Amino acid sequence: MLTSIHKNRHEYDQIIITNLEEFIYRMNRYNIEYAVSLSLCDKDFDLSKIRSHKRKTDKLIILENNLICIALDAVNTETAIKATSNLQTDFQTQCFGHKLYTCVVNSCDHESEFELINYLFYILEYAISNNMDGLIIDQTQIVFNDN
Repeated sequence: MLTSIHKNRHEYDQIIITNLEEFIYRMNRYNIEYAVSLSLCDKDFDLSKIRSHKRKTDKLIILENNLICIALDAVNTETAIKATSNLQTDFQTQCFGHKLYTCVVNSCDHESEFELINYLFYILEYAISNNMDGLIIDQTQIVFNDN
């Protein structure tokens, strides 16, 4: 799973940044927060089915069949986790038996979109490495090991 992500990471970054332009603009101009959720299914399961369950103001960004990003408009961290939880609950009924790793980051916690995306993938890697299947991980759940 992680090998494929590492191999295509630069391409994923470009796709996400391109799709976040309107959210970045509104954050810079009007101070409207946004969040980004990243979900990975352990099998080649089509996550794009989530399209019908997202809010109209959110944007689905398909990176691979089993790897998607959702830009969540006008949310803080708490409401982003709630919106992601609603999507995840709907999705888990469709892919019962598959592992699903999900993380979310908020725009106000990062100085740039590059930092946000980098941290998003860092959290996803952390979730996979720690077998945090079925959970929604944000920065408050990361335990840094100083060793």
